[in-house]
Amino acid sequence: MNFAGTDTQSISSSQSTVPKLHQTLNGEWNYHSKGDNKISGKATVPGCIHTDLLREGKIDAPYFRDNEAKLFWIGEENWIYEKEFKVEEHILAQPIHSLHCKGLDTLAQLNLNGHTIGQTDNMYRHWSFDVTQYLKPGKNLLRIEFQAATPWLRERKESSKVALQKVGSYEALPRAELRKEPCNFGWDWGPVLTTCGIWLPIYLEGHQGTKLQTAKIEQFHKNGQVELKVSPEFEGNKQTTGQTVVRLYRNDLLITESIQKTTEPHALTVKDPDLWWPAGMGEAALYQLQVQHKSPQDAVINTINYRIGLRTIRLITKDEANGQSFYFEVNGKPIFSKGSNWIPADSFPNNVSESKMRQLLEDAKAANMNMIRVWGGGYYEPNVFFDICDELGLMVWQDFMFCCSTYPTDNDAFMQNVAQELREQITRLRHHASLCLWCGNNELEMYHTGDRWDAMHMPWSEYAKLFDQLMPQLVKELNPECNYWPGSPHSPQGNRLDYNNPSCGDAHIWDVWFHDKESSYHLDCSHRYISEFGFSSFAHPTTINSFTDPEDRIIGSYVLGQHQRNRKGDGMILNHIFKRFKLPSSFEKIVWLSQITQGDIMREAIEHWRRLQPHTMGALYWQLNDCWPVTSWSTLDYKGRWKASHYMTRRYFAPLLLSVKKLGEGNAFEIWLTQDVESEISGQLEVKAWRTSGELLHTENLTLGPTLILSDAIARYQNSQFLKKASKQEVIIEVKFRMNEQVSTALHHFIPLKHVKLEKPEIQVEFDVQVAENKLQIKLQTNRPSPFTFVDLADQELRASDNFVHLFPNDTQVLNVALNNSRKSNDWLQKLTISNLYELCKSEVEHD
Repeated sequence: MNFAGTDTQSISSSQSTVPKLHQTLNGEWNYHSKGDNKISGKATVPGCIHTDLLREGKIDAPYFRDNEAKLFWIGEENWIYEKEFKVEEHILAQPIHSLHCKGLDTLAQLNLNGHTIGQTDNMYRHWSFDVTQYLKPGKNLLRIEFQAATPWLRERKESSKVALQKVGSYEALPRAELRKEPCNFGWDWGPVLTTCGIWLPIYLEGHQGTKLQTAKIEQFHKNGQVELKVSPEFEGNKQTTGQTVVRLYRNDLLITESIQKTTEPHALTVKDPDLWWPAGMGEAALYQLQVQHKSPQDAVINTINYRIGLRTIRLITKDEANGQSFYFEVNGKPIFSKGSNWIPADSFPNNVSESKMRQLLEDAKAANMNMIRVWGGGYYEPNVFFDICDELGLMVWQDFMFCCSTYPTDNDAFMQNVAQELREQITRLRHHASLCLWCGNNELEMYHTGDRWDAMHMPWSEYAKLFDQLMPQLVKELNPECNYWPGSPHSPQGNRLDYNNPSCGDAHIWDVWFHDKESSYHLDCSHRYISEFGFSSFAHPTTINSFTDPEDRIIGSYVLGQHQRNRKGDGMILNHIFKRFKLPSSFEKIVWLSQITQGDIMREAIEHWRRLQPHTMGALYWQLNDCWPVTSWSTLDYKGRWKASHYMTRRYFAPLLLSVKKLGEGNAFEIWLTQDVESEISGQLEVKAWRTSGELLHTENLTLGPTLILSDAIARYQNSQFLKKASKQEVIIEVKFRMNEQVSTALHHFIPLKHVKLEKPEIQVEFDVQVAENKLQIKLQTNRPSPFTFVDLADQELRASDNFVHLFPNDTQVLNVALNNSRKSNDWLQKLTISNLYELCKSEVEHD
């Protein structure tokens, strides 16, 4: 996994340096503990001590049952990594030699051939050391000793000003004293597995003393063309000889080029550019930009390749009569942000393969998202994460890694350390088309600012040093095209402590989960931009089976509780299931209903916020993914399996949203159509009232358009049409809108579904195995209304084109399921199960 650039000459890569004078030190190392345990073995770099111990069978699987608690000792030990190597001759022949460590976690002392060459204290920095005088022909020995972070923090517990952070009953520590991944010490969805190790690539470099290190790329859009200003930057800003050549390619075809003296910026003009657009708005067009440094003799010294998108992304915060706007404008067009929050995809970063990362992000796009917020309590994601987002058209809201704490901004050494971290990360990521915002922190203004230092707060004057001064200055200097926002949530008008001001800024709406509000509370929220909200659910049953034994699979079991890190946890989930549905009779049914409840709460909120546009212009739910198998707010569980809520997300983030808005306390309701961008709509609206027995009670039809719509009500109904022949307990409303080949649907009921007298549906199933296309097509029909009908495989991963659908008589739902080449189609059919809300909630006395 490449976090800091790809060592390749391909112009299709995101960023690269010709590796002529690089010698990797990745691969096999030796490790041993420094303490009394005397544990030793073979390590794999990049990696961490936990995965090295696990690979050699020295510890049990950390994520299984309650093994996590048995491994706390690892984080209390100092660990030593060693590698013996011979320097390649062409490297040794260079006059200057550097050791580059892309990432060391975290407190490390480095020793080469018996000489101390440096120390580190920030896992987010790229550390480099001049080792010219210490390298030698023949064998060399590099030794890196990692000091345990937990004892280091414990020693500073009494003297530190920063807030003590803890999860549950675990030890409270001043985590913010150390520039290390905050959630590595545990979170309310993550384990306490405090790592150390060489977590990113490490290599030797030979050079002449001056080299092309990066290039600053600026875009100026005017009159239908783009002017590019490309400024090569040399290591240490040193003067050098020769020239630089910049070439711009589109689909490997040369568009334009420029040749300048080494220190001169380049100006390139792109006529009729193919613009980069977010998902759902157009093509995410990408160009390849190559920057070469050549000697006076025209020999290529080194090359850096970037992949860029030509676009403008502006955060629009303009004063209005009722406050201040907050939305992103791409290429001059306002965008409603549809997305989710990203956390580390594994507690051990080296476990996150490029394929896993790509699948998670593709699943985000498949759910009609156009934005990902990288949360500030993890780590800065690798270049490949942004490469994928560039390709998929997923805008990235990037938090700096400051989260839920106070920070020692009165410490000059800390601030200098942070300044270098910020400079490196901004420079590394600034060229990516997907990058739309640098955000200073997560929830400091919400919980950790005040008039003075105390146990939980830092004074505004100290807060300002980092988030109002240093960060925006560096963004302006290094990445002036990108937007900066000091924290999330943040209210730019009025009292800054009014962090969720509905008239301006962004908001974290957690009143339902943390403050026991009804889920309908979301319908009273008309904030400008919701950057966090959510509801929790259990993981997929197959995922739960992977970390439990059979006796653990019951609500309230000790092991399941170890994979539930929120104090409200299971009780809150069960409470909201019961508010919507009858409580199921089995553990697996509770699991499914928890996911349906999660999705329904999120649907209700996001439909409301989308209806409010252009006043409200963004909804990013918490959270997309998990870092280990756990009960959490994710819609994709740790194994990448889609929860019911992720299928539902795809529907309420659809480009054309059909929704039902309840009016007041009575039975009246409106039908709304909402789009991502205002455009002309025409089509047929059909509203049907069904008795739960399958009898069609009433139908309303409406022809619409052509009408210009962003978000508007297209029909209003009173109760009289639909409740003449049956009671609320017997009626379910089916809503459908057809526009050409596009069909949008919605479900409405007058009372909670637990009070609706559902009758057992007879589901007719037709299978069509399409071997050539490697998929299984499932056609579903019913004789009675069947809400939340879904298909699943007993012990296999299933990904369908849709799932948890609402079936009604006289209609056919077609689900396409991707087949695994390694399985025969009849294996799938034997394991395939079909269920629905009636089956999940029926009592033991209800007979089939």
